[in-house]
Amino acid sequence: GYIHGPPGGTIKLVADRDRGVLIGATIVSPRAGEMLSELTLAVKQAIPISVMADVIHPFPTFARVLQGMLSRLDAGTRASGVASR
Repeated sequence: GYIHGPPGGTIKLVADRDRGVLIGATIVSPRAGEMLSELTLAVKQAIPISVMADVIHPFPTFARVLQGMLSRLDAGTRASGVASR
């Protein structure tokens, strides 16, 4: 995904489709610190992608881009037969 236009940054999320959880993430952005703690928590605690996709973010924040990305990732894991938790 892109943050604040293509030159603003990039996020890559890596998921374990069998478990429906994030196993890694890369953020390249001047605002990476704003989003890193949320993704670190998700990876370390094996929080289901479906739960992370429902997190409410304050406005304005660059972290809101995560909601759309996690929703699409959740839809992809559900399509592959992974049960939502």
